[in-house]
Amino acid sequence: MRRVAWRIGNGEFVSSIRDNWIISSNFMKPTGFSNVQEGCKVSFYLTSHGDWDIEKLQHCFSPADVSNVIKISISRNLLPDKLFWSLNRNDFYSVKWGYYQAFKVISRNSASSSSTSTGDGLRKRIWRVSVHHFLWRILHESLPCNANLARWVPDFSNLYPRCCEVAESQMHALKDCEIVRGLWLVSPLNIRVDIVSNAIR
Repeated sequence: MRRVAWRIGNGEFVSSIRDNWIISSNFMKPTGFSNVQEGCKVSFYLTSHGDWDIEKLQHCFSPADVSNVIKISISRNLLPDKLFWSLNRNDFYSVKWGYYQAFKVISRNSASSSSTSTGDGLRKRIWRVSVHHFLWRILHESLPCNANLARWVPDFSNLYPRCCEVAESQMHALKDCEIVRGLWLVSPLNIRVDIVSNAIR
């Protein structure tokens, strides 16, 4: 994963050319190098006192890479190298952060192409998923209506709050209540729920 990176301790576990470890570089690894052996670890470029060996760095890497490497501070104790998630302030990955980053990528991709059409496409995809999820919950009777909640919550009223006459089942909340039928009728869809219900039957 591109944004999983190494925090350098003693440099013994980190490949100097293959792993992500140069945090201030866009690519997080050297972009210009020569005279570097395949299995060379970052520890090769550290002195025994925990400082960067500038001469070795300059011999193997481009000036831009050297400039980025010497910005990395090293502990004098030369602790073990540690993996971390570079996009988060606390260094840990979370699902919430993953969703946030995914949304940023989708938004950036939408903006890079035709912003209107791609934005509309994104909204349609989100809407489609939401509708499918809502229909799935109806079919499995898992909407959080009062009749369902009353089964699990002690002393919870199962009455429908709009009419306060009968228990709020899914069907009552969606189509059977007279108040809801009126709302469907005056909505932009202009639906007569009783006719739709009879047609479905």
